[in-house]
Amino acid sequence: MKKYQILAIALVIGLLGLWGYPTGLLSADPTDDLSLYLAHAPARDVYKLMSERKVAEVFADNLDLFPKSLTPKLAHHVLELCKHYRFDPAFILSLIQVESGFHVKAQSPMGAIGLMQLMPATAQHMVDDWDLPGPKGTATSAASAASAASAMKRALTDPFFNITMGVAYLSTLRDHYQGRSPYFLLAAYNVGPARMDELLSRRLFKPDKTVKYYDAIRRGVTGFRYYKRTAKAKSKKKHVLVVKTVAAASSL
Repeated sequence: MKKYQILAIALVIGLLGLWGYPTGLLSADPTDDLSLYLAHAPARDVYKLMSERKVAEVFADNLDLFPKSLTPKLAHHVLELCKHYRFDPAFILSLIQVESGFHVKAQSPMGAIGLMQLMPATAQHMVDDWDLPGPKGTATSAASAASAASAMKRALTDPFFNITMGVAYLSTLRDHYQGRSPYFLLAAYNVGPARMDELLSRRLFKPDKTVKYYDAIRRGVTGFRYYKRTAKAKSKKKHVLVVKTVAAASSL
């Protein structure tokens, strides 16, 4: 076989792998192309790229201040959100890692709260304008408005509510920046869409921190898609099993 024929075959195999078609031992890894799993109607079901069990392992190993017994339920919730809004679970996990480091009650100096670091006003906007379920409390007076704001802050420390609001918010940003690079969606999530639009109006817009933020999320996707439990995490799990076994035996 001539050299140019070998090169042509290699090129075809490489392109097939890139596009996600089965090629024997080759498997496509779309983690360098955020547009694939941020698309409105991707050709493949990107929300199936991580199993529910694997997402549960990530939460069990990394979440703080959250019952381990509830991690399978939270993983199921996240997969359902990703299916509904067409997002890659590994992308959502990577964003959570960058935003909060999996700290359930993380709060930024600017007032963003929880795993996906949402501002209470943003979450309230999602509840009011997108008909999403919100925390109990109405704002019919100054006193009740303060009570509702406090309820929203508490609700954002609940991983179920926080991730629901965060993924839905990402979906609205994807609509807003449709046709642009995925960078703009994430930059807007980081600095706010109003600020992002104002920056885009500048003739000499030179992103810096938002590019680092975007790259950190993009690079993190691979680690979560092929997540492997560390020896420490496995040891911790075995310790929990031993404690439960001893407790059960002592109760007999």
